[in-house]
Amino acid sequence: MHELRVKYESIHKGSASAFCDKVSGILIFFFRIIRISVYFHSMEQKLNPDNFIPTAALFPDGFFMQKHVPVVMSKTHTHNHVEVMLPVRCAIHFATHAGQTVANDTEMCLLWGQLPHRVTAVEGDGFIYIANLSLQEILTLGFADDIVQSLLSGQLVTAKSQHITDALKFEGWVHDYQSHHAVKMALAKTELHCRLRRQNLEGWHMMTGQGGAQAHHSLVASDKQMGRIQRMIRFMSEHYTQPITVADIASAGGVSEGYAMGLFQKTIRTSLTAYLTKLRLYHAKSALIESSEKIVTVAMDSGFGSLSRFYEVFSQDTGQTPQSFRQSHKL
Repeated sequence: MHELRVKYESIHKGSASAFCDKVSGILIFFFRIIRISVYFHSMEQKLNPDNFIPTAALFPDGFFMQKHVPVVMSKTHTHNHVEVMLPVRCAIHFATHAGQTVANDTEMCLLWGQLPHRVTAVEGDGFIYIANLSLQEILTLGFADDIVQSLLSGQLVTAKSQHITDALKFEGWVHDYQSHHAVKMALAKTELHCRLRRQNLEGWHMMTGQGGAQAHHSLVASDKQMGRIQRMIRFMSEHYTQPITVADIASAGGVSEGYAMGLFQKTIRTSLTAYLTKLRLYHAKSALIESSEKIVTVAMDSGFGSLSRFYEVFSQDTGQTPQSFRQSHKL
């Protein structure tokens, strides 16, 4: 009798344990389903066009790559980059500062993000590659004056020639960027620069949109003001290695110092001095990666008046010293 009781209790405990295991497994399964649902809901919110706003999370400073399915946006947005775009198996219609325009399938095109713009229609079921570069970088790549003026006025600029390898190149640059490997990311940006330089030799089309700036409800500056900004930006891009002042920059734009600083801040969303510093930093970073010049030489050649100022600005921007930055980008 005692043996039967022990056997019964053993069987009862085993059944209870198996039942608990099953319940635990079911609960874990449902918790996983809930977590997956929450994840996809959050992703849906991020991809919702109504939530496209210029935040640091969506548009980090400097170079970065995107690949996604284009969607129609109900609101315009702005950011501080020039977008180098390549639609694949689709055509994308934009409302820009210059009016309505379209980026066609496999045509590389450029659009300055600082002026309000949005996607109004998408034809096809493909995707788009977007390489984001700073305007400062674009201005160092040898673009003709009329192309720069078109970009700064909000026009879509498209390549006159198509390269059958462009899609493969963009795909590789996306993978390099997503690897978070400093050297691969630097190489991807350098290769993109070379592709743009080659296109400068082959030519660009300036796509004047329908409707123009007057039809755009988000006009941020008049054509006359944009002309002044263009002249100031061009002056800085050509003289940033020299000890230029705000007065020099304002003079290039044909305005007073106070007016120049206010107009630049309102339109470009940064100060004249901060923009000038970014140009010098870009030059310094490129020199640190591509040359073996002494740090003091890089600082002076980039337009910084002193080594201490260069170290201060560089560490604030990168969180690294120039030496550690160079080391991290070595092959």
